[in-house]
Amino acid sequence: MTLSAAGWQKLQAANPNVVVTPSADNVVPGNLVIQPATLKQADLGSITVSDQNKVYDGDAATDPMGYTVALSTGLTAPSWTSADFTRQDASEDAGSYVVSLSQAGLDKLQQSNPNFTITSADITAGHLTITPAAVTIMHQAVSQRLLMVSHTLVTPKRH
Repeated sequence: MTLSAAGWQKLQAANPNVVVTPSADNVVPGNLVIQPATLKQADLGSITVSDQNKVYDGDAATDPMGYTVALSTGLTAPSWTSADFTRQDASEDAGSYVVSLSQAGLDKLQQSNPNFTITSADITAGHLTITPAAVTIMHQAVSQRLLMVSHTLVTPKRH
């Protein structure tokens, strides 16, 4: 990085007791490094994974394939896939399970937003709620016929 003519003039104006001579001999070029800002520094809030629901069926293949991720204005969403999310527990039982971005999802989000440093602490997890399935119990009327047989016990008399 070097000073423009306007920059040299401002430098001379800021230092009136010194003669500033624009010359390559008295300038050491430097580098300007811009570091990514954290979401807090940029006042961008948090990133939130949406909640999803399903009715219990005992089958992981029917789990949601993706989740909506709410991003603050100024952030860019990548194309999400099911591999971008992780669930705290792989159980298929009825209950509520925490869902967040996987490391792959966090990496994709970071790559889509190189001006910001995004960490797992910036993510507000969602939940997959598996609700109990309705059970229908059917009672079928059954009729039975009872056949009663009468037995008579004859005891011989002794003489």
